[in-house]
Amino acid sequence: MEFQNIRDNKKFIIIGLILVFMVVALWMRLIPMEGLISDGQADLLGNDPWYNLRQIEVIVEQFPNYPWFDPMTEYPNGNVIHWGPLFPQISALLAIIAGAATRNDLIYIASWVPP
Repeated sequence: MEFQNIRDNKKFIIIGLILVFMVVALWMRLIPMEGLISDGQADLLGNDPWYNLRQIEVIVEQFPNYPWFDPMTEYPNGNVIHWGPLFPQISALLAIIAGAATRNDLIYIASWVPP
């Protein structure tokens, strides 16, 4: 009888776990928020965040067009971008809705997309 009761409530358990993970992700995003931009400079580590930020800047300027060719990758010949535009498109849309115009504003808005 206990097993059947758990089986009936399986979707509620899954929804509850997803909500718990969402709250934890949001909480983790809020921890370093005050240190994200310090002294007018963004504290982004590595090349990938800067590359995605550059894509977001281009998409915001020419929304909803996505640059499928990047002339600066493998310079001087350039290269096709081989992955889809989901993260940069969502970030650009949120930046447009929020009215983010500067690089620091775009970083702040884009940092809310992963959680």
